[in-house]
Amino acid sequence: MPIFKRKKTSILGIELGSSAIKVVELEKTNQHFQLVTYGIAKHDRAVIESSAQLNKQHRIDSLRRILNEARVTTHKVVAALPAINVFHTTIELPLMPDKDMDSAIHWEVKRLIPLPVDKMSIDWHIIPTNNQTEKKSMRVIITAAPKEIINHYMEIFKQANLQLVGLETEINAMRRSLISEQPGNYLVIDFGATNTNIVIFADQVPMMVRNVEIGGETITMNIVNAMQVTTDRAEQFRNSLGIPTKDDAPHPAARAIQFVIDSMIIKELERFIQTFKNTEHKNIDQVIITGGCAHLKNLPEHLEKILKINVSIGNPWQKIQYAQDLEPDLAAIGSEMAVVIGLALKQK
Repeated sequence: MPIFKRKKTSILGIELGSSAIKVVELEKTNQHFQLVTYGIAKHDRAVIESSAQLNKQHRIDSLRRILNEARVTTHKVVAALPAINVFHTTIELPLMPDKDMDSAIHWEVKRLIPLPVDKMSIDWHIIPTNNQTEKKSMRVIITAAPKEIINHYMEIFKQANLQLVGLETEINAMRRSLISEQPGNYLVIDFGATNTNIVIFADQVPMMVRNVEIGGETITMNIVNAMQVTTDRAEQFRNSLGIPTKDDAPHPAARAIQFVIDSMIIKELERFIQTFKNTEHKNIDQVIITGGCAHLKNLPEHLEKILKINVSIGNPWQKIQYAQDLEPDLAAIGSEMAVVIGLALKQK
């Protein structure tokens, strides 16, 4: 029997994604995180495209089912708002007393967002700087989301008999699971099913955020249109072929994949990186890709060749302890789990 009892806490991260519900439960013992359980419930495409009420009920039923199948041991949940529903920007303000900050932030939100301020939930924090002398202004990160969306998610968790102890952005979750604590400028590309989130972290601070409504389904539909095949067959092509190399005989599906990556994603990345260089006068040190399409064949090499920056697939399990026999299964799904793992890592 140990003389000193180890303090244990357990948190369940839940991501209600556009293509699947993902759950990860982590137990924190002292300073270490241990995997308790995990699960993924893919959405039925027909239900997701149905009415809002059917969609909501489907999510509740799917959530209850995956919680039961995964045999979670806690009802304490940290969840994320989808990036597409969150407004994120960085602004510059003159130095002012703390008591004036809220009114100044609300004024900026009113100016930037076409929604009434009283219908938004607003969070902000000042970006720390090393240059404290002769400073006349400050840079502030603002995050805002519609209260209606927040209430919608809170209702889903309530009906699933879960205790929501934290609700945050996907950006913060990815920072927690993917970004090194070492200083540096990291570009994170989260290739989702319907959207791609692009974030630049400078010393773990999210300096720039962009959400592009292009994802895995965009690639799939481009293959469907190019080859006149079914959606299922197009997904098979997408998963098996990837981006062609100069040594490949270009398959029509591979060309359709590359068209989306080059003309839609990479063009946006190049503009994004250039804006960061122009405003911050810094270079990107590392590109980290994650999400369902991160394992697209030849994608890291293709991005590295064009962007001229080192590219790697993120490993969100890097801070987690787990049984070694789980390694193959966890590695196979790792790129899809960055957000939900980051949520479960939010423990005091």
